[in-house]
Amino acid sequence: GAGAGLFMTSAGGIGFGAAQNQQAGGVNTLVILTNSSLWANGTVNIGGQSSTNNNVTLLGSSWNNGNNAFYIGGWGNFGGPTTGGISNSLTLSGTVLSNFTTIGVGYLAGSYGNSLLLQSGSVISNNGGLYVGYAAGADNNTVIATNDSRLAMTNGAFFVGNGGSGNTVILSNSFLKCNSAGSIGNNGSNNTVTLLGGTVWNNGNVNLIVGTGVGVGNVLTLDS
Repeated sequence: GAGAGLFMTSAGGIGFGAAQNQQAGGVNTLVILTNSSLWANGTVNIGGQSSTNNNVTLLGSSWNNGNNAFYIGGWGNFGGPTTGGISNSLTLSGTVLSNFTTIGVGYLAGSYGNSLLLQSGSVISNNGGLYVGYAAGADNNTVIATNDSRLAMTNGAFFVGNGGSGNTVILSNSFLKCNSAGSIGNNGSNNTVTLLGGTVWNNGNVNLIVGTGVGVGNVLTLDS
């Protein structure tokens, strides 16, 4: 659907192409919200249990998730998906997401090619962490933030390739804040994080480790 409005759930999660009872999820779902407000009180899934090509776009909107988690590519909810989704995406443009806990982009084995894009001053503020490729077999997932976008984790870490491989994070003229130790390539290989001009990363005086365990070829690049 497309348009402006107010969408509210007092209890329970939201699923876009997500699965229930370990059945295959939906495919080719497209949701576009413009100048809208969302209030939810449960875990959000875009894709899961091998569901593919589910795409959500928020333009000039806001989303308060009541201190619950958000997963692109699935998580063990809605009856317990056990494998991830493929090529699912969330695009934010001039949009604010608040009161989220964990945000996972490729959180299950089989979560492949999922993406999160922030642009035009979009903001994600959450109390947990950002996890990209957070399981063996959670590969080739992507997070890109551009044009004064912000990822602010008040009590969470930043993990890229925690078992997964080939995952990518690119920040350009953006801001990232973390408060817990994180890693790039913990038992995963060929994961990359690239910080381009105008980007600030505040890691809260905690460790960031590049390449641990059996992972190889993991890279952090700073480029003005």
